[in-house]
Amino acid sequence: MKTIIWAICFAVGFAVIVSLYKEITMGRALTKEQPTLMIHGFRGTERSMASMIKRFESNGWGTHVQTCIVNNNGTLQWISVKKAKRGSIPLIHVVFKDNTASVQQQGEWVAQIAAATRNNHKTREINIIAHSMGGLAALKYITDYSSSAYPKVEKLVTLGTPVAGLDMRDLVKQYPNAKKDEGTPASIDLQIRSLALKNLHRQFDRLNEYDLRIFSIAGNFKKMGQTIGDGSVTENSALFLNNFSEKVETASFPVSHFDLHESEEVDHAVYRFISGKK
Repeated sequence: MKTIIWAICFAVGFAVIVSLYKEITMGRALTKEQPTLMIHGFRGTERSMASMIKRFESNGWGTHVQTCIVNNNGTLQWISVKKAKRGSIPLIHVVFKDNTASVQQQGEWVAQIAAATRNNHKTREINIIAHSMGGLAALKYITDYSSSAYPKVEKLVTLGTPVAGLDMRDLVKQYPNAKKDEGTPASIDLQIRSLALKNLHRQFDRLNEYDLRIFSIAGNFKKMGQTIGDGSVTENSALFLNNFSEKVETASFPVSHFDLHESEEVDHAVYRFISGKK
């Protein structure tokens, strides 16, 4: 009888030890550098965030570990690049083939990518660096997907994201090729006072409930024709999240909308925020 009792005690003790070991090792895995999604904006391509990723690599800040291409039919195509170096931020380059899709659709795609990243990298948290409309897609994900099936966003960086909308005439003036995409779902959603933005704004009161830190960056280049802004997005629109959350840091740089992800000064500010290093 004593032998059976001792066997049961040993089995229970062993199970507890194994469980604790798993928790410890999982905790160690979760404390490693978190995967960071790099998302382009309206009409963006694989070239949009590529140079920023390369500069992060050359500075030893990050490693381009994967590219995730979202095809026109919504399927994800993953391309493995390399393993992240120790102490280096794993960067995942996100490319939407349909780069004029709605905020709703892009938010759903980000959710798919985030869920896959959770499984692939065994992580419960991710970071996001997004340019322009990519920031709206990230916010849509954050506000719509909060179940345990999806990793939470610990840090979000928005680069010239028109959170309060933009005037398409300013964008077309700065980027004439955008005129052919007027009337697309994205161009409609980006407009000031659009239904998509109103719906998103209604959920911003909940931002303080999330354990989320935000760094909103604006371009402030007066030569672009606006009183204050980057030529496409006003400074007020780019920093609009500051009205809703106490955990928003803001900064402005003297660059145009399409140079926000090409500026080394912006790079350093983004890295300091994501890494927590000064």
